Formats: sequence, structure tokens, C-alpha cells
Amino acid sequence: MSIKKKFATAVATAGLLAGLFGSAFVPTAYAAAPTVAVTSANKDGSDADAKTFYHLSTVNPSIVITSTDTGGDDSGGYQVTVTGTTILSCTETGTSTLSAGGVVVSSTTCAASTASTAGQTTVITLSLKKMAAGSSATISLTGPVDAITQPR
Repeated sequence: MSIKKKFATAVATAGLLAGLFGSAFVPTAYAAAPTVAVTSANKDGSDADAKTFYHLSTVNPSIVITSTDTGGDDSGGYQVTVTGTTILSCTETGTSTLSAGGVVVSSTTCAASTASTAGQTTVITLSLKKMAAGSSATISLTGPVDAITQPR
């Protein structure tokens, strides 16, 4: 039996949208929320209810976050923050237009600013450092300012 390690994510659709809009922000009809999907092609297993992916300790986890602009107003900065492990690489490959600054990557964050219209995607792909068996990491995403509005 393989040794599995828990890779806890806070980026499944419901959790990610909560992170995007937070308790201080509410989506309105004027600023439609993007739809967000989180996948991992090299996972060893997953638990959708717990918003968790499992990876072998011999694997560098690969996580793909796809945000689809639903209302034509989701242009701006996206930032992924990782705790519990290190980002090895980060790319943005969606159909939206990547801004002049490109993708800015540190060991714990990946930031990209994009311009998008309805139906276009911002796709952020992370390669993470291998983790010891039994350890976990958390990923969170914040989205563009123009995709959210403050309550009135």
C-alpha cells in the first residue's frame, strides 16, 4: 500500500468563491462571479466534500485553477497563496490576455493580472514541492477587484 499524504486545499469551487468574495464582499448582478474549478492530474485520490487532494510523497503536486469570466468583468489581479509547501513553478495559460507584468512567482505566492471578456479563462497551473507523508498544504485564491463589489 502506498504512503499517501494529505494535500488540503481551500480552493474547491465553493471554498474558492468564498475566498474570492470573503465576508466583506458580495457579488451583484453588475459583477457576476467567475466560475472556478480546481483539478490535479497527478493526484493519488481526492475527497470533494473535504476539498482535499491526496498526493504520494514521491510526487510534486500539480494543481490547476481555472477561473471562467461569466459576466465580462473579471479582469484584474489573481493571486494564489500556498502555505505548508513551496511553489516550484507557476504559469498562466488561459484564453484571457496576460498583462504586461506577466506572472510574478515567489516561494509562497503566484500573481497574474489578466484582461478577460465573458467566457474567457484565467488558468493558473502550480507545481509544488514534494511533501513528507502525512503533511498538508493549503492553497487560497484572491481574485480581481472588478469582479467583486462592496455591499451598499
